[in-house]
Order: sequence, then structure tokens, then C-alpha cells
Amino acid sequence: MSLAAACLDGLLGDAQRRNGWQLAETAGDATPYSLQQLLERAVWSADAARDTLYACVAEHLGDPAGVRDGLPGR
Repeated sequence: MSLAAACLDGLLGDAQRRNGWQLAETAGDATPYSLQQLLERAVWSADAARDTLYACVAEHLGDPAGVRDGLPGR
């Protein structure tokens, strides 16, 4: 599982608090430093992240034509 996926699992999980240490624990890391690196210093594209999310939603939830304007069925 990628660090980003583990972070998302931690954010969507059942933990009462969602801080860097708990997200790191969910990812299997001893410290939150790699997660902090990802969130603070890594260069990434919001547009590419959005496109990847749309593709994942279309793949797992149905028809790719059903995802438009950023929200399913909108």
C-alpha cells in the first residue's frame, strides 16, 4: 500500500483522533516523518490527483460516463 493510500485509510478510519502519529501508525511507520514529507514537501499536482480519483471512482463504482463535473451524477 502506498503512503498516500495509508494516509487516506487513516483519515477514513475509526480512530478518534487523526494526527500525524496516528496516521503514521496506520501506515505501519514508527514516526510521522515520511507522512510529513509527503504532505509538506513533496511536489504533486492537484489536477492529477483529481483525475486519478475520478478514474478510481469510475472503475470501482460504475460507468465512467457517470462521473462528470467533479461529482457522480451531477
